[in-house]
Amino acid sequence: MDEYQMAMEDLFARRPDNVRSLKEIRAILNHWGNPQNAFPVIHVVGTNGKGSVSAKIANVLHRSGYKTALFTSPHLFEYTERIKIGEEEISKQRVLSYYTELLELIEEKGWNPNFFDCTTAFAFRYFKQEQIDVAVIEAGLGGRLDSTNVVSPILTVITTVEMDHIDYLGTTLEAIAYEKSRAIKEGIPVVVGPKACHLQVIDRAKKMRASISFACPTSSDYSMENKAIARKSLEVLAERFSLDEKNINEGLSTELPCRFERQGNLLFDGAHNPGGFAYLVEALRMHYPQKKFRFLIGMGKNKDFEESLRMICPIAQHIHFAASSHPDAASPEKLAEALQKIYPLPFSIESSSYLGMEKAKAALREEEILVICGSFYLIGEIYHAQACKV
Repeated sequence: MDEYQMAMEDLFARRPDNVRSLKEIRAILNHWGNPQNAFPVIHVVGTNGKGSVSAKIANVLHRSGYKTALFTSPHLFEYTERIKIGEEEISKQRVLSYYTELLELIEEKGWNPNFFDCTTAFAFRYFKQEQIDVAVIEAGLGGRLDSTNVVSPILTVITTVEMDHIDYLGTTLEAIAYEKSRAIKEGIPVVVGPKACHLQVIDRAKKMRASISFACPTSSDYSMENKAIARKSLEVLAERFSLDEKNINEGLSTELPCRFERQGNLLFDGAHNPGGFAYLVEALRMHYPQKKFRFLIGMGKNKDFEESLRMICPIAQHIHFAASSHPDAASPEKLAEALQKIYPLPFSIESSSYLGMEKAKAALREEEILVICGSFYLIGEIYHAQACKV
């Protein structure tokens, strides 16, 4: 194992606990000269869609000639995917350098930052050192106490407010909307998606004297919703950046890997919570009305298994449960137990993502599409394995 891999193992072991705070990230950034204040930021929060919306906005700005940084999570294959300028990812050498320096500071000052604190700090430092023109920053979890909520943005975007991360954000939509609405800053415009129009969000915008723009998609298809949110955001940004319609249209066509991506009789999608699964089912019915669906699913330990599975049960012929190698992956047995509580559906328990894929493909019928979903880590492992076979 090389030095970078050892650093990654140590970094990923820095798991967050239920006591969330901005204290650690602020301390790191203050020591590094508050790099997050060195460039304009578009801050994107929301339960679902924020990665796609962030990528679309960043792509348009990049195509328009601006040196554009993009910070997203999680990654599919490599940690460095999270931190990009234009099409180029941060180097492993730069990450290792930052983490080595940070470890010395942690020992010296007694700090205890979690994985996302560290990663966010690396991104801000890198972007400042590379003298970018603008950064699109995707929040990780919530808004109020998310590590990214140390920025002073020029625009805040809230994509959706739905049930997820209830251990951290609360058990009601009102509580989750409160957390996400706290990303709205004094006097800074905010764009709100159709599934984020909650009273908490509207009231916060009014209280902070933040002008509010509502994205109005022409379809309920979630890809169209994401595109509408990104387009409305760009309309606001056009007051500050020179954006032409050609670059906007081309940039808005950006689709991230594994977002309703079909490869033959396989379909990869990042749905990982009840809202995401509901979008997925709607899209499958809309685009493939004559098809039947077999699922390969793995999920994180902290997800709502029952409500997520409830969404797909009416269209699933069979579910193969598997776990990724990620430490936060739920066991296939736990997922199967949740399914048995809600629906009498055929299922299989597989010992790994690789074996799950092999068995699901072997069982796949001509009229079926195999849908791989539930966790970006599971999808990433399978997607990478499939690419290696081509």
